[in-house]
Amino acid sequence: MGKFLPSAALPDARSANESVAVSESLKAEQSAIKAFTPSRIFKGKKAYSVQLGAYASIENAAKSMVEWQSKGYEAYVCKIENVEKQVRFAVRTGAFSKRQEAAALVKSLARRDDVLALLVPAVLDNAGRLAVVDVAALN
Repeated sequence: MGKFLPSAALPDARSANESVAVSESLKAEQSAIKAFTPSRIFKGKKAYSVQLGAYASIENAAKSMVEWQSKGYEAYVCKIENVEKQVRFAVRTGAFSKRQEAAALVKSLARRDDVLALLVPAVLDNAGRLAVVDVAALN
């Protein structure tokens, strides 16, 4: 005699259709969010960002970035190393030439959104632009 799955384990057509609709809705929402373009150049200068989270997985960082973007932040992902020299993917926002500007955003996030964010030195490429990891293909 064959094994039978409980009816709860069988995919029902309505839930499959709902999941497709939700998936399409998410894609539309993500494409509507303006992609972050690191246009400022900080060559030879210090720059600061606000770190919203750090993840071992680039996929988790990409999901977090989309969540922050949906809240109106120009979030982006950059590759960093922690103190144990392990690669992490940080979700950050902002590119400030003045430390005080970044500090003001950290305070605002704590007060308004109850978020523990960190003021960090921005990761720049050789041209002085933010070193952003392209995670568009993951979303």
